[in-house]
Amino acid sequence: MRQAEEVLARHRDADSPQHLVIGVTPWIGQTLLAHVLPPYRAELPHVQLELFDGLSRLALPLLRDSSLDLMIGRIPPPETMEGLQTKELFTYDVTVVARSDHPRAGVRSIAELLDQDWILNFTPNERAAAMENLFGQHGYEAPRRRIHLAHSVALSMTLVQQTDMLSLCPWPLVETEGRNSGLVLLQLRERFHASHVGVVRRANQALPHAATRFLAHLMEQTNACLASNDPRLKRVFRSVELLAEEQPAS
Repeated sequence: MRQAEEVLARHRDADSPQHLVIGVTPWIGQTLLAHVLPPYRAELPHVQLELFDGLSRLALPLLRDSSLDLMIGRIPPPETMEGLQTKELFTYDVTVVARSDHPRAGVRSIAELLDQDWILNFTPNERAAAMENLFGQHGYEAPRRRIHLAHSVALSMTLVQQTDMLSLCPWPLVETEGRNSGLVLLQLRERFHASHVGVVRRANQALPHAATRFLAHLMEQTNACLASNDPRLKRVFRSVELLAEEQPAS
């Protein structure tokens, strides 16, 4: 009913006030969002935006209870996707990070880090997959009393910078936050599963026009940034692979 009312209102008055609520993963918020908003606002000046940090623990409950219209963020494991659907946009590698003068900064194996504290981000349903990726697939048991959660990128990066905590960090976030912040990438022999970022939305529901246009501008600006000569953007987009070149379906 709400969706039908929105469609009717849009046809009655294209300039009627609207509200669009989106979760955005941090590295996209720090790179693409500033390029997306000006043309989006020029096209739809009557849409008020409300932006949330697109970390799964915070965004998925809001998405399910209709407080969030869509999320541009990490694709959760399939077993956590009840009631949701996704379209992948990017994939990227992840790496272990520490402060530059960390006493274990020179180690070459995850085996030498099992007695360290970790600050990570995942939902309760993602814990098993996260522990398997970081430890289990390499033959090690997760040090459960050493695993801590932070549902804020700013908080987790601050803790890594100022303590001996370690984190598993997306490469594009390393490029946006880590290069000049005293962080070091550990040169480990082990490799970790790539992460996927895309559009996460409620299943079997049409997106509002404002959301569809936001996604169109996102893809347009993604392609523009891929061709940019800006050194920072070039570093970020060298660390990701674009999977979707078309506008996500509405």
